[in-house]
Amino acid sequence: MKVGISAAVCAVALAFAAPAMAAKGTYAGTVGTTGKIALDVKVSKRGFVKKVTALRGVSVPSNCEISGPGIPVNFNTPVVLRLSSNGKFSGTLTQPTYGNVSSIRGKVKHKNVSGTIQVNYHYPAEGSYPEENCDTGPLQFNARFGAPDETLTPTPVPRLSR
Repeated sequence: MKVGISAAVCAVALAFAAPAMAAKGTYAGTVGTTGKIALDVKVSKRGFVKKVTALRGVSVPSNCEISGPGIPVNFNTPVVLRLSSNGKFSGTLTQPTYGNVSSIRGKVKHKNVSGTIQVNYHYPAEGSYPEENCDTGPLQFNARFGAPDETLTPTPVPRLSR
């Protein structure tokens, strides 16, 4: 009898937890030639993506004003990018102290998202790297809902904060 009641309690608890867990999700994929990208999203009760809530990138190829081209940069930033009725979104992010502007534009289509991102950021001196601005230029990205998020376990790169 206790097993039957415990199973029923667990089933009811899971039934209420499932919608809450489905309210968020992640699109993960590639950006540029070597980078990885992830977009965290909020999903409506009906299963539609409503907004992008965070952007993460690892090993995104960048051109730095002193260190030169090919420097891999990382980013992780919260955002609020609402989707239009046709799944499009866009936004700009301005770095508070230095005024560098990064941008993203994309479109969600079912379980896929694609678009263009440009990360323009001022980095402080770190290790052998000088203080400098780095810019990825416009890069294409493609990601799939539920794909493995490789931005959460970044591979070692020469400059950890980039």
